Amino acid sequence: MKEITTKELDSIRFYQGDVRKRKEDGSLSDELQEGFWGQCSAYKTMNCLMFPGIGNEMERIREKKAALIPQLLTEVDKIVEVYCDTFRAMCKCRDNSHETMYRKAYRTERGISVEELKKGYTVSFTSTSKSSTPEEFLKGKSGLTLLEILIPANVPQLDFEEIFCDTNLFPQQREILLPPFLKIQMKELSLSETENAYRDTDGNPPKGKYLVEIADEMDFAKMAKEDSLGIQMTEAENKEAAEFLEKLTQGMDTSEEEARK
Repeated sequence: MKEITTKELDSIRFYQGDVRKRKEDGSLSDELQEGFWGQCSAYKTMNCLMFPGIGNEMERIREKKAALIPQLLTEVDKIVEVYCDTFRAMCKCRDNSHETMYRKAYRTERGISVEELKKGYTVSFTSTSKSSTPEEFLKGKSGLTLLEILIPANVPQLDFEEIFCDTNLFPQQREILLPPFLKIQMKELSLSETENAYRDTDGNPPKGKYLVEIADEMDFAKMAKEDSLGIQMTEAENKEAAEFLEKLTQGMDTSEEEARK
C-alpha cells in the first residue's frame, strides 16, 4: 500500500477549501490557517490558471459567486506544490485500489469550459460528485451544461469520502476529484424534465447535457506540449498577473496587451 502523506492530505484539504490547522497530535482543530494556506476558496483561482486566455476568469467574475483571489498569483510556487501533492495522492489511490469497474460521477459546467472539453481532454483539476442531483449553488453557472462522467478504475482520482472519512468538511458533496489532461470523448444526451427546470446565472435553462467517457490513459503527450509548462515566471511577472486579475475582479478597464501577458 502506498500511504498518502500528511502533507499531501493537507494540500488536498486546501484545494477542497478546508483550511483548518492541525494540532500537534495531528488532529484537526477549529482554528483556521492564515496567509496563503488560509484561503478557503483558492481552488477557484487555481483552476482558472489552467485554462487558456481569460474567458474562464471573466465568466466567474460575471457570475458574482466565485470570488477570485489575485494575491495567490504572487505565490505560484505554492500553487504548483498543491497541484503536485494532489496528483501524487491521486496516483497512490489508484494504485491502492482494487476496483476494476467504471464509476459514474456528475458535474455542472460552464458553457465556456465545455467548449474546451470538446477539444478532447480535461483542462484543470475537475471536481465531480457521486450524487446525480447538484447542490443549488452549482446550478448557477454561466451557460450551464450537465455532465455524466464515466471514470475508469485505472485513472488517477481521489474519492474524498474514502480518504477523509468522518473528517471530511464537505461530506454532502460526495466528491471525486479528477486530474487534468485526461483524454475524453463526449456524447450529447437529452435533458430530463427536472434538469430542464434548472436555471443558470442568467435565468436560462441548461444549454445541454453530455456523457463524458474518460480514456484509460492520461494524455501525457498533451501535457508535455502545453505552452505554459516549463515556463518560469519571475516575481515581477507574478505581481503583474496579480495586478491584472485584480483589475478584472474590480471591473476596471484593461488593455489587450495586458491580457496577452
